[in-house]
Amino acid sequence: PDPAGLALTIFLHNLLAIILAGLFAGVTLGLTGYLLTALPGALVGYAAALSSWGLALSGILPNGLLEIPVAAIAGGLAIHIGATVIHMDPDGGWIRRLIAAEAELVKALLWLAPLLAVAAVLEAYLTPR
Repeated sequence: PDPAGLALTIFLHNLLAIILAGLFAGVTLGLTGYLLTALPGALVGYAAALSSWGLALSGILPNGLLEIPVAAIAGGLAIHIGATVIHMDPDGGWIRRLIAAEAELVKALLWLAPLLAVAAVLEAYLTPR
């Protein structure tokens, strides 16, 4: 397959996962943020346990450099969104806090999205097929 097209597909998939985790974080009370953080680590650990060191390092290293840390940061922000939903404040302002938490994720995407693009290129060109 074409590595450039694969990189674009990987980038869009990862970006969509982060956006959906952020959108559903308020409804799931941050569970989507936990899943965004925990699932990649579990899959990488499982794959590493079943393969050789060379294959594990060549397959994990491109993801481990950027994609997994970006997922962890975005997952933490989604957990924060979920925490704003259950936070009780005597003055109210639930919607304001939720919108502010969602805005923090959007602001973070301004620098997370380019990192996801670099990670997608690394994965498309360096990961063995």
